[in-house]
Order: sequence, then structure tokens, then C-alpha cells
Amino acid sequence: ASIMSGLRPESVGVLDFETKWRDASPNLISLPQYLKDSHGYFTTGTGKVLDYRNVEDPDTMDAESWSEPFDESPGTSPNDVEKKGQAAATAPYVNLATAAPEDPLENFPDYRIAQVGIDRMRERAASGQPFFLAVGFKKPHLPFFAPDEYWDLYNRDDFTIHPFQMQAADNSGYGYGNSFEIRSYEPIPQDHNLVPGSAFPEALQKE
Repeated sequence: ASIMSGLRPESVGVLDFETKWRDASPNLISLPQYLKDSHGYFTTGTGKVLDYRNVEDPDTMDAESWSEPFDESPGTSPNDVEKKGQAAATAPYVNLATAAPEDPLENFPDYRIAQVGIDRMRERAASGQPFFLAVGFKKPHLPFFAPDEYWDLYNRDDFTIHPFQMQAADNSGYGYGNSFEIRSYEPIPQDHNLVPGSAFPEALQKE
């Protein structure tokens, strides 16, 4: 909401996943809406750009912003690696924070989002009309699933862990919450409170 409006969260009025951004800011003009209505741009997009919980209609993903229907989850199917992981209790990568499923790239949502983005870019470039294209990937977001060929691009020993491992002094505490989301995955420590002496193991941080 902040990126697409140019407003800080407190100014746009969206600080949670319940507030509809146009209810919070009735005079809001989004970036693609401005380009479309004031400058003749064709606006289009795919993937995770606006959060479906903060728009009036998740099917249109803020109709005022787009010249054609927004494609939030292209090609969604039960073969998605993450959905299979959630649905099949016997799957080898259920509840893992990181995994390399032996699935074709088409089963990874971000791959399909990229393909739709490429298709729309080529289509709009051929039209000769100025255009705005938004492509939002779901990563980085837990769980971190990718084929082996991508994990193998990086040597864990090449990463240096930041030496400061404690809470910053005089902080609000807001960024140090006991995140249920990250704790629902293995092998994330379940008793980690981000206080001195309880940081994630170094190997896990590198991974």
C-alpha cells in the first residue's frame, strides 16, 4: 500500500491486514492509477503487489489501478510445491523452512508469475503505448523452496554472519516479536526470543 501510494503506512492508514486502503484514504490515487488516468499509460500487473486483504475486491486487486484484469495468482493449481507441502502430511518437505522439491519449475508460483510478467511486457511493448507493469514475487517469504540448481549457486561458507546478535538498545520492541509464522517451520528454534544468548545457530542463519 505504501509503495503503490507513495505514502508512509501511517499516512495511507494501512497498518494491518484488515484495513481497506481506499476506505482509509478516500482521496488516494495509486501510482498506476495516476499514470493511467492522467498520462495515458496502459497499466497491468501480476503476482503479489497489493495485498488481497487490503483491497475492496481481491478478484480485481484494486480495479481503479489497472487497464486490464490483474493476475494475482497465475496458473494456481494443487501442484504448487507449497500447497502440496501443506496438504500432504507425508511429504518430505512439510513444515521445513528450506527445501529443494524435485518439481518442475511450473510448480513454483514465482516462475509462473515471471512468465505472465514477460508475456505482458512483450505484449505492451509491441503496442507502442506507454505502459506500467507491476510484477510482484512471493519470495522472499517462508517457506524458502527452490530447486537444487538454485541452492547450489551459493556456498554457505561464503556468507559472513553479522557480529551484532542482540536487540538494539532503546528499541520499540516492535521488530522483535515472537513470530508464529517463522516458528511454524523446522528447524527454527521454538524458544528463540531474540535476546542475548539465544540467537539462531550460525549454520541456520547462513542457510
